[in-house]
Amino acid sequence: MAQYWVQSIILLAVACIVTMLCVPFSSWLAAKTGAIDHPSARRVNTAPIPRLGGVAMFLGMVAALLVLALGIFAFGWETPFGYHELLNDVSYFWLGVSVLIIFLVGLFDDIRSLNPKVKFAGQVLAACVAAGAGLLLVGIQVPGHVYVNFGLWAYPITVVYLVAFANIINLIDGLDGLASGIALIATLGMAGSLIFVGKPDQTLFHFAFAGALVGFLRYNYNPASVFLGDSGSMLIGFLVATLPLATQAPNSFLVSVGVPMLAMGVPIFDTALAIVRRSLRRIILRRDKSQAGGGDVMTADSDHLHHRILRAAKLNQRRAAWVLYLTASFFVVVGLCGMLFESKAAGLWLFAVAAA
Repeated sequence: MAQYWVQSIILLAVACIVTMLCVPFSSWLAAKTGAIDHPSARRVNTAPIPRLGGVAMFLGMVAALLVLALGIFAFGWETPFGYHELLNDVSYFWLGVSVLIIFLVGLFDDIRSLNPKVKFAGQVLAACVAAGAGLLLVGIQVPGHVYVNFGLWAYPITVVYLVAFANIINLIDGLDGLASGIALIATLGMAGSLIFVGKPDQTLFHFAFAGALVGFLRYNYNPASVFLGDSGSMLIGFLVATLPLATQAPNSFLVSVGVPMLAMGVPIFDTALAIVRRSLRRIILRRDKSQAGGGDVMTADSDHLHHRILRAAKLNQRRAAWVLYLTASFFVVVGLCGMLFESKAAGLWLFAVAAA
């Protein structure tokens, strides 16, 4: 167990340090390619900010994985998770391909502004590759010990699940450090759920991901000097969705789906609210294109949850971000507490609290 914690700390430190070292490179690349977020009515930044922070995070996580491989083959690291099999298993190769696809789609969108249909097709392709590699949401166990097996529906359900998560982080990425901070809370919550079920050895990837997020937050926390961009937000959302599928405990709803969805409760709620809001606006203001959103469901607006809290916080970004950090942390605690109770009544009560 002590060796596991040493490995976790090493991977977290490597991902954090490499990400911090690569942020200046990503900013330089953004300047060269024109991937800059300029101030606008919807944006909170008052100066041009580079938006290729995802490049630094991707390089940080790749560095951590290389160190893991080096530790296994050169120093004989023993890991109960079975990383020797992992490195030789073709399914994990395709998992890596799916992550690379989602990163490249976001990167090209940051640089060239892809057509929304092309961008969506790239997200679906990445999700299909991951599902084909065996990362499937095969079923869920709801409170009361009732297990629902998805059968053949596992493939389309998994694709929808992965594509949805790839996009919800993008929608919440409207304040300095907000998306990366919530993702960090979610990642630590997922690691905690694995520790609760007696599988701490399966959290090495979680700590590597957390290290990259911490390294990026060094530059993204208010006042931010770099933004995630789609290359970062889509990558984060996709990883938050795939990590629990790669390490899910059999028949465990809370580990495979429950805690991740509770931890991402803020962006999930905001996304659902945005769809309802824009749909109603389209019906009511169909002929009035001067209003925010223009009556189009796909048109961005400034009525997201973080925009509303920011206005309530008198434009104090740090205060608004911490309100949402604490909200996300509350959801994580609810999920983890639910794992401590075996009774049906306790589990249902905790889920009711989260839903409320």
